[in-house]
Amino acid sequence: MTTTDKPAQTTGLPSMSPTEPGAQTMTLSVGPQHSGSGHMRLIVELDGDIIINAMPDPGYVHRGIEKIIELRNIIRSIPVIERPSIIDASNLNHAWVRAIEELQGVEPPARGQYLRCLLNEMNRIMSHLYWLSIYGVFLGHTTMFMWPLGDRELFIDLAERLTGARITYSYLVPGGVRRDLPAGFAEEAHPEQKASAYSRASGLSPSAPQDQPCAGLALTGTCGRMSPTRHMES
Repeated sequence: MTTTDKPAQTTGLPSMSPTEPGAQTMTLSVGPQHSGSGHMRLIVELDGDIIINAMPDPGYVHRGIEKIIELRNIIRSIPVIERPSIIDASNLNHAWVRAIEELQGVEPPARGQYLRCLLNEMNRIMSHLYWLSIYGVFLGHTTMFMWPLGDRELFIDLAERLTGARITYSYLVPGGVRRDLPAGFAEEAHPEQKASAYSRASGLSPSAPQDQPCAGLALTGTCGRMSPTRHMES
């Protein structure tokens, strides 16, 4: 074969430009990132690197509760009610239990209300520490992740002593709570009061929601002014 018989070499790749008319876009599903904490995703339409449209899809993890509990009684519905808000399960369950009590004309005793308030407030603090810790992950801040999560473990341990569970408790039931305060709980809870000292040192005043008071607030004004030991002994 002579040099004149060699095939001609191409100088570049063939063009990838579309031959058909119209916009050439790609649809991409961004998420869900974690199936346990939510199915939220974005359906994004891309033209190269340019986002043309983004449609949110909230998913189904927080839906269908009413349908699921149609075949359950009130007590068996409680664990299902807690699932849509795992990090603050007690306060979500409180709304369900109070609705049942109002429909039945039942008022829980003061001791039960204080125990509800105790778990609700611990769960509220846990949820705040959780988002603060995860926000540290988003910022790439290791210390900001570790400290709130470490403090949260102290309250999770207390919730486990009180309810027998660490995340979702099923502790609140119509008419009161599942079980009484365990022996020695006040002594174990005492070191965790340092959080209140931090708040006072920083000049922050404790929150006192009065429009829709949680259990126990109607009796005392605020959880911060109640005397749980005195009322627990009654």
